[in-house]
Amino acid sequence: MDNNVFSLKNVIQVLLLIIAVVTGFIIIANKNRERIFKERGYSEKMINNGGKEAFDPQKKPESLEEEIRLWYYNTFEKKDSNDKK
Repeated sequence: MDNNVFSLKNVIQVLLLIIAVVTGFIIIANKNRERIFKERGYSEKMINNGGKEAFDPQKKPESLEEEIRLWYYNTFEKKDSNDKK
């Protein structure tokens, strides 16, 4: 049993290899996402927000998601912001 394939050293090497591949994939995917957003002309604020515009309560909702955000803002966040002022 001197040539045991599942030795601690081999298991650690495989785990480190998997972690390195996953980390490299995440870093490359993030760089590629930023490059694509810059090519499409997104502002830095939109790039940091995942390609979406920041929520504007004055804007008329065009989708169900925007209606839900407006409802959430009017129900919870608007009340909280008035209390702070």
